[in-house]
Amino acid sequence: MARTSFVGATLIALFFFAAAPSLASAADNGPVSLTWLASDADGGLGRLVLDAGHLAFHSMHASDSWDIDLASAKRVDVSKDVDKHIEVETVSGERFVFKIVDAQLLPVSPRKALQTISVALKSANAAGRMTASASQVPAPPASSKVVGVNGGQVR
Repeated sequence: MARTSFVGATLIALFFFAAAPSLASAADNGPVSLTWLASDADGGLGRLVLDAGHLAFHSMHASDSWDIDLASAKRVDVSKDVDKHIEVETVSGERFVFKIVDAQLLPVSPRKALQTISVALKSANAAGRMTASASQVPAPPASSKVVGVNGGQVR
């Protein structure tokens, strides 16, 4: 019994110390790239990558691969047409359908991946709105007078 707990504690310690530098560097370097094994609606296998505001499906067949900017995505939800699939719809109306699969290539619940992608979509849309609102602020004309502190004029 003592040997089993020692082995378990050793494995936990090794995992923690091996993961600690990567977790620290991930916190320092900003967003982390996430990857899932996925299948498209036609059954083609590939990997789904969420990285730096982009969602990409890299298929074994290059013609089935796609990459979208999350700022251009309108909706991410469970597909109503295909069971256990996630659907991403862009502002232009394009639809991308995929499912997350496990190591045995069996479909798994899309809940966690959907939640992660939805959070990334919301943050990308919020960043897009902030950029758009900042670019819509009109600049004052070059010849205008700006009133400074205590009524002084600044040109």
